[in-house]
Amino acid sequence: MLKLATVTEGTEPVPVVSYARISADIRGDEHGVQDQHRVNRETAARHGWTVVHEFTDNDKSAAKADVYRDEFENVLKALKAGKLPDGAAGARCGRRRQRPARPAAR
Repeated sequence: MLKLATVTEGTEPVPVVSYARISADIRGDEHGVQDQHRVNRETAARHGWTVVHEFTDNDKSAAKADVYRDEFENVLKALKAGKLPDGAAGARCGRRRQRPARPAAR
């Protein structure tokens, strides 16, 4: 299991960025990515980190080769240029967890 560094009392919060993406925003209200950013902020706060910027790719598939995810590319460019803090927070929701559980076969 991944061990996350936590800021101890009396030290400065660690700046991190949040990245959220959802493939299909059917309602068109960005609720999915906003929920992901909320989870990222909560996770950051538990560890004494501070989210200093949120990158969002709403309604953009990660599985389709022809889809350009602007904000993901911006994260990569900023990291390579040394313009982002050392940390990033990202919510991971697997497809298995997104679908309701099926009843067991009898």
